[in-house]
Amino acid sequence: MVSDVDALRKLPSYLAIKKFSDPPQASDLEGFTLEKDDVKDLKNCKPGHWHVQLPSESMEEFQKGVNWSAPDAADQANRLGQKMVLEALAR
Repeated sequence: MVSDVDALRKLPSYLAIKKFSDPPQASDLEGFTLEKDDVKDLKNCKPGHWHVQLPSESMEEFQKGVNWSAPDAADQANRLGQKMVLEALAR
């Protein structure tokens, strides 16, 4: 079923799904965003107390790579998340 994107789209647990280009492109991640509460959790997570399921290296990258006091902090977190996903897909 994983390879049947059309069937997956019909399941209620999938909010959005589409195929990635080969090789994956940044445009494939348009609309991919973190939920508002997850962005807030990323700001203050401490080792061993993650509310978002990510490796600790990724958490640290979010905490260091986002200016949390900026008005566009959520946008920064989403751009960084998209970049991290694209890099993981490329690997």
